[in-house]
Amino acid sequence: MAVNGAQAGGQCYAEVATPPVYRTHAEQVMVRPASQVARVVPGVYQTVSERVLASPERQIARVVPATYRSVEERVLLHPERQVARTVPAVYGVQNETVMVEPARAVSRLVPPVLQNVSERVEVSPARKVWKVTYEGGRAVGCWVYEPATYATRVRTVEIQPARSVTETIPARYETRARTVVTQPARTVYESIPAVWGARLRTVEVSPARTVYDTVPAVWTTRARTVEVQPARTVYETIPAEYRTVTRQVMVSPGARAWAPIQRRCAPGYAAAY
Repeated sequence: MAVNGAQAGGQCYAEVATPPVYRTHAEQVMVRPASQVARVVPGVYQTVSERVLASPERQIARVVPATYRSVEERVLLHPERQVARTVPAVYGVQNETVMVEPARAVSRLVPPVLQNVSERVEVSPARKVWKVTYEGGRAVGCWVYEPATYATRVRTVEIQPARSVTETIPARYETRARTVVTQPARTVYESIPAVWGARLRTVEVSPARTVYDTVPAVWTTRARTVEVQPARTVYETIPAEYRTVTRQVMVSPGARAWAPIQRRCAPGYAAAY
């Protein structure tokens, strides 16, 4: 800060620093936050007595044998039956007409009928021919008409073509004697009556059977451990921990100011220290 010497009347000033002012401030800070701890509580068991089945009720099978007795009965010794007897066949001679050779159709080829004929044919057609002659030492050309030339020739023509003629040959028969069955062989059945007799036979009066005897169940008492209260997990809350710490806080900051001092300066100057 500059001070005009004329305004201060020649007074001198020095810059003085004022230190900041601090005070001690106490506050709580958290050392450890609150948390939860899981603790397992074991189950509670106790011994109880209970009635249990030692041997279940069951059935025992007991076989009762069958009862038999002897009885007399009429039995068939030989059943009625039929005996087959064959009567031979009776034969005789019979005349009959038989076909020795069947009727049949035979194809016969008839050759064609030919004939020689004469005819007039054209050997060369009528035409114009260019002919050159010499007259008085010079050549004279003229078109000369030549008539057609004919000749007689003989050729064979077919009057009737070849053909196939079918001729029927009748069947041929003859008389033959053959043996025929006058009466066929047959089977005659003769009945033989049944033969009966008496015999002793063991019959079942009462069949074998299975009887089931009931054996009652057997019970007994035994001790077993049962769970009264199951194991569980308990969560316990641990509170947060705090402690008091002190720290210096600034009440007012330091400052610098000009303060007058007992010293004269030259007129017209201001001093600053």
